[in-house]
Amino acid sequence: LPQVYGQIQKLRSEHPIFYVDTGDTFFDSPVVPDFNLKSARFKAEKLAEAMDELGLRVFLPGDQDFALGVEFLSSLAEKHKFQFLISNAKETLKIKHVKKIEIKVGKDKFVFVSLLDPSLLKPQFQNFFHPTNHISEIVKGLDPKDKNILLSHAGFDFDEKIAKKYEVF
Repeated sequence: LPQVYGQIQKLRSEHPIFYVDTGDTFFDSPVVPDFNLKSARFKAEKLAEAMDELGLRVFLPGDQDFALGVEFLSSLAEKHKFQFLISNAKETLKIKHVKKIEIKVGKDKFVFVSLLDPSLLKPQFQNFFHPTNHISEIVKGLDPKDKNILLSHAGFDFDEKIAKKYEVF
């Protein structure tokens, strides 16, 4: 991490940087064995602190990030500077998040939206999210003149299909 921090700081002095993360960051799998709970929680909390220090701006949780449940992610969202961006979340998801993030750089407006494929999640978390076809609703709120960026945790094949289907990205 110190080398990454140094490189990011160097780049920041030369260019605007948006540091984003599309998930599977905090845990190695969607299930944490009981004997490893304390250690896994500690590691995830320290990773979140490091991501704050590195200047993470936008975080889309992935399936593995739900390993300790919604309550754990909710506590991270409350404690840290980075924003959870979850554009296809239903109102029932009790994690502090936003559906869209707009960042102006000079004359350009960068608009970040996201999509988490609920089929990748354990069954108890799937109902917190609209399915991947919700992308059509997300796209309706985008202006093609902006620099629209989709952060996806839905697989590379899905990403390619969306890039071909929607010119707005």
